[in-house]
Amino acid sequence: MRFVYISLPFRKLIKGAIKLHDDTFLTMTVKTLFDKRFKLRDRPYKAKMLAKSNEVLDITDNLNTYYYNVFDYVRGRGLALRVPFFFRQRIKKLCQGQFQRPAHLDSNLYCFYIHHHNPFLKLGPIKYERLNAEPEIGLYHQLISDRQIQNVIGKSKGSMKATPYKTETGFKSFSKQRTSKVMYMNELLVKEAMELSYSVQNATRFKLYHEPIASENYQIMNYGLGGTISGHYDSQGSQDSASSEDLSYGGVRIITLMIYMTEVELGGRTVFPHAGISVKPEPGSALYWFNVGPQDNLHSFSNHLGCPVLYGNKWIANKWIKWMPQYERFPCSDQKKFYSLVNHQLYKL
Repeated sequence: MRFVYISLPFRKLIKGAIKLHDDTFLTMTVKTLFDKRFKLRDRPYKAKMLAKSNEVLDITDNLNTYYYNVFDYVRGRGLALRVPFFFRQRIKKLCQGQFQRPAHLDSNLYCFYIHHHNPFLKLGPIKYERLNAEPEIGLYHQLISDRQIQNVIGKSKGSMKATPYKTETGFKSFSKQRTSKVMYMNELLVKEAMELSYSVQNATRFKLYHEPIASENYQIMNYGLGGTISGHYDSQGSQDSASSEDLSYGGVRIITLMIYMTEVELGGRTVFPHAGISVKPEPGSALYWFNVGPQDNLHSFSNHLGCPVLYGNKWIANKWIKWMPQYERFPCSDQKKFYSLVNHQLYKL
């Protein structure tokens, strides 16, 4: 074992920095956390400081113990938008694939084959795995073929650019919070993208291109070494009218569909911190989740992030499904708060 000598003046500086950090942390409230965005750890450095009462520590402990929707308990959306701050330790375990969420959340989850009573799909049913019930998060296995994947990646190369990132002050052309490259494909213009839509429609029965506003263009993204994206929501509900979620553009992004196009040897998982879900990229698989419910209600379980790619090259294709063209299948309701994409009673063994 090698020992590193630290000079006395430098040790004093470190002790002073630790004391400053811990003193600042203990005076921090949720309001100051939001206003100033302190670059602090989620815990004090000194263990004895944990015994002292602190609003941020109390919220962190509660959120990591109880699995409820933050939006139901907090007026405004500031706390829910900063969910990742309170789950730093959990996010580390999720990114490593080592977190085990409570068993009661998995009690009504199933894997089965989907065919929608379609003769073609009965010959080759689709493998489906339900990851969370409310709000529903699911995974289609082996949905996209290797040939389809290589065609899309080949079409994308040479047209990628740094991914812009939306902040509270506007869009940035690039950001350390989202280190990736991006380009867009419309299935009506690019035949390689249309092949993806055919496969997605067979599995989900979405309307993807029958109307101009049925869905947004495919967002093709590449995360190289260290590529990541911080925690965020794909929809802000109908309140975000000055965006692509305006009714004139098809309404809210009711569902996100994420197609994995490459395997990542290490890192690159998609994780939902509050839901306690971690998904490893598998080529051809498609992950989906509901962003809003029948009452235009949001859920903190849909907050998600992309873990850093440690070794490998991550390619994905995102597709946002708009609500208005799907309204007959997903109507508004004051009787229920969650949608479901699959009739689980039909397929459950």
